[in-house]
Amino acid sequence: GDPKQAIYRFRGADIHAYLAARRNVDRTATLDTNQRSIPPLIRAVNALFGNGRRPGAFVDAGIAFQPVRAADRPLPALYLADEPPQALQFLLLPAQMTDKGEKTLSLTAAGELAAAGTANEIARLLTMSAAGQAWIGEPQAHRPLGGGDIAVLVPGAWQARQIQAELRLRGIASVRQVRESVFASQEAHALLAVLQAIAMPTRQGWVRSALVSTLMGYDINTLQQMIDQGEPWESVLDQFGLWHQSWREGGFMRMLRHWLDWPGAQGRSVVQRLLARIDGERQLTNLLHLAELLQQQSRQRVGIEPLLIWLQRMLDDPDAAGDTALMRLESDADRVQIVTIHSSKGLEYPVVFCPFPWDGK
Repeated sequence: GDPKQAIYRFRGADIHAYLAARRNVDRTATLDTNQRSIPPLIRAVNALFGNGRRPGAFVDAGIAFQPVRAADRPLPALYLADEPPQALQFLLLPAQMTDKGEKTLSLTAAGELAAAGTANEIARLLTMSAAGQAWIGEPQAHRPLGGGDIAVLVPGAWQARQIQAELRLRGIASVRQVRESVFASQEAHALLAVLQAIAMPTRQGWVRSALVSTLMGYDINTLQQMIDQGEPWESVLDQFGLWHQSWREGGFMRMLRHWLDWPGAQGRSVVQRLLARIDGERQLTNLLHLAELLQQQSRQRVGIEPLLIWLQRMLDDPDAAGDTALMRLESDADRVQIVTIHSSKGLEYPVVFCPFPWDGK
C-alpha cells in the first residue's frame, strides 16, 4: 500500500501492481505524521517536493507527493555554535566548461567531488565538536557530536570504499556496513603478495613486493638501504626462507603465526602496525578473516601451491566464496557509519549525508 516502498520493490512490491490496485478502490488513506524526523527537516522536505512546481517528483503522474506533519515528541537535533540550524543542506558541485563552451560535469568527477565534499564537511563538524561548538540534543541538555552520530548513505560497495578513503585522508575513523567480500579488500591482495614471496623466497622481486605491501609496511627508501647494505637484506631473505620451511613442515597457520609476530618495519609486528592506523581495526579484521578462510581451505588442499591457486581464484571472482567471505564488522565505537541505502534509510542517525543521490539505478 505504500507507493514509495513499491517503487524500489521492497519485499517484492511492484509499482505497476500498486497503481492498478489503486484505480480499483473507492477510497485511499495515508499516514500523515512522521514519527522519526525533527520538524525543521519535515518542513524542508515538504517545501522541496510539495511546492507545486514539481508535480512529477516520483516520475509517474499517478503518484503524488503527500506532505506530512511532525510528531509532537522530542528528537535529538544538531546544533552548531554561531550558525543557524539548517535541517536540510545541499552541497552544489561546480560545473566544468567543455571545449564547446558548455557547462558539464562527468559522473566520475561528480562522484569524486561529492565524496571529498562529504568528508570535508564531516571533518569540519567533528573539529567544531572537539572545540565545544557542535552538539547533539537540545541546547539545555546536549552532548558533543561524535563520529558515531554521523552516517553516510551510499548506493553500493564501490562508493563506500570511495567515502572511506576520503575520510581516511582526513584522519577520520569509519566503518563500512556493506555486503562486500573480504576477497575484494586491499588486505586480500596484499596477503597474496606476501604468501607468494614466502612460497618462493628465492625470487627477490616477490620478496620486495611483499615488504612494501600494506601489511608489511616497508617504504622504498628503507628497502633500498637494506639492499645496499647487504647483510640486512640477506637476513630478510633468510627469514622468508624460514617461513617457507615452517609452512612446508607445520602447515599454513603455524607459518602465519610466526609471520604475524615478526618485528619488521619500525620494529613492530604486523598487528601492531595495523592497529596504529586510522582504519587499522578494519584491516586487522579482514586479515584475520582471510587467515581463517585459508586455514579452512588448507585442510582440503595439501601443499602451498594449491592454496595459492585457490586464493588467486577468489581474488579474481570475490563473489564466488559466498556468504562466509562477507566482511565482518570491526569495532564501530564512535566511528562514522557508511551504510548502503538498501539496508538503512538513515533515520536512526542524528546526522546523515547522501553524497550520491543522483547516481541511482
